[in-house]
Amino acid sequence: DLAFLQDAYELWNSGDIETLAERCFDDDIEYQNAPEWPGQRVYRGSSDVARFLREEVAEIIGLEAVRIGSMDVFGDEVVIALHAQTHGFESGIDFGEVPVFHVARVRDGKVTRVRVYLDESEAFEAARMGAG
Repeated sequence: DLAFLQDAYELWNSGDIETLAERCFDDDIEYQNAPEWPGQRVYRGSSDVARFLREEVAEIIGLEAVRIGSMDVFGDEVVIALHAQTHGFESGIDFGEVPVFHVARVRDGKVTRVRVYLDESEAFEAARMGAG
């Protein structure tokens, strides 16, 4: 599963969100952005998640390449510590590299759930509790 997740982030880095969704997302994937995200909500389904990633994450906050810092497994939850390069799409402000934590659940070779955290301790707690 860890190699599979590394490949998924390489697809993100290449900008190929459609292939990322097709190869890596379960049809019924559930994706919840960080609690700090404006209008925080849960996205359901591969096409809805891909649209969110393309239209909001890639375009609005200008998330570019991500670098995996570490991956830690807790049962069927994986905490992926990322270093994400961001800049404001409209403002052009470069925010530099920011830490982001994904808690992902992988089953049968597909990502079935992702929860995003900006706080490392919250991500690890969610993974340990299985509530990731």
